[in-house]
Amino acid sequence: MRMVRYIAVLVLVYIGSKAFATNACSGFSTLRQVNDTVKKDSADSDTTDDDLNRMFAFGLEYASDQTQYGLHNNVKIPYLEPNFTYTAPKGFYITLSEQYLLPKKVAGFDAFCLNPGWDIDFGDNTTLDFSYTHYTFPSKSPNFIRSSLSNSLESFVEQWLGNLRGKFTIDYNIYKQKKTPNDIMFTPQLMYKFKWKLSEKTALKFKPEVSVDFGTRNFYTEYLQAVQADSVSKNPKAKPKTIASNANSSFGTLDYNIALPLDFAICKFDLEPAFNYPHPLYTPSNLPNPPTAYFTFSVIYTISTK
Repeated sequence: MRMVRYIAVLVLVYIGSKAFATNACSGFSTLRQVNDTVKKDSADSDTTDDDLNRMFAFGLEYASDQTQYGLHNNVKIPYLEPNFTYTAPKGFYITLSEQYLLPKKVAGFDAFCLNPGWDIDFGDNTTLDFSYTHYTFPSKSPNFIRSSLSNSLESFVEQWLGNLRGKFTIDYNIYKQKKTPNDIMFTPQLMYKFKWKLSEKTALKFKPEVSVDFGTRNFYTEYLQAVQADSVSKNPKAKPKTIASNANSSFGTLDYNIALPLDFAICKFDLEPAFNYPHPLYTPSNLPNPPTAYFTFSVIYTISTK
């Protein structure tokens, strides 16, 4: 399976490299919350003919830590994540990404994601999106990442009013283990874009955003079961605790998020450092889960061809 994944990545990178050769720059977005793909929002793009072009985006993201709807592991798990996105003229896109964990004890590639989707443009800066994500986790993944999460269905609608964007997302996460109920999440989000044109090919954007997650909490049960299995394997004399499969199936608030990203655009490059603060609103008594904050930095190269 891993060999098939790498072959797929190489094929797509080869296709992108052909486009790169003809568009050289002249002058100078688990138990983890999957990051936004590197594809750009239609109303946030500086290119006026995106709908007529094929878009290729190559990205690399660093994160000092990670969370899942406010759930934070008991140790930090920083990572690097290479990714590639192809967007067709009619709005179809496909993203490949794989997380590379940095801690020495678990270092290596992990959390492979295949994410095809479709953006439907309704005009007036309104976009409707449908996407599907398939996840693959190695058996040696740490507790926070290892889970039976297999697939995710997502849809969102976004509306731009000048520089203000409203977005509402629905996620449905599907687990391999039939005893674990699936999760449904609802996320309203607001983002405002400040933009300064520095030259013909450079711009600086500041895009603060805030969001709130609502949904079921079965991923907490997944995490607790993984922690329990790990502790028992390290201490064979320990007795496993019984955790009901529906212990966290109630619906309610999960967390709120504040993100403060800067986007420095240089021709076809985007350099985006960001400060992220997810604050958990669901705090079960059997799982200490204090608020956390982490830093991300992304480098994206986007090209387009007719």
